[in-house]
Amino acid sequence: MKRVQLRGILLLAFALFFSQLYGQSTNGAIGGTIEDTTKALLPGVMVTATNVNTGVNSTALTNDAGAFNLPNLPPGQYKVKAELASFQTETKTDVEIGSGQQLRLNFVLKVAAGAQSVDVSVADDSAIPQARASSAVESILAQSAIAVS
Repeated sequence: MKRVQLRGILLLAFALFFSQLYGQSTNGAIGGTIEDTTKALLPGVMVTATNVNTGVNSTALTNDAGAFNLPNLPPGQYKVKAELASFQTETKTDVEIGSGQQLRLNFVLKVAAGAQSVDVSVADDSAIPQARASSAVESILAQSAIAVS
């Protein structure tokens, strides 16, 4: 009877050990937050991690709290880029992910310095009001010009 119990306990111990071993992953992950220079968290930022050796890209968008997560990244060297319209793209190079490593990587994006221009077109001159001086004002201005000369 004791022999059967011992075998059962050993079998259970092996099963638990191997189930834990099987569940282990060698892949890592990169997560973090993205904010602007005023420390406001930025949602909707596209974060791209590119494995330098394989060229494989992994992408994620930041959530409403400005947080992102790039899971299941094979160990290796990465270039990680954060980009959002109206902000300068920020890139971090030489980001090393080890086996099973969970890396935290935060970004601060600066507002892009872009030239703004406004184009206005008018179909004809009638759309632009013209200031007309009265004839009395014109004659006073003419007399002042003669008097000064």
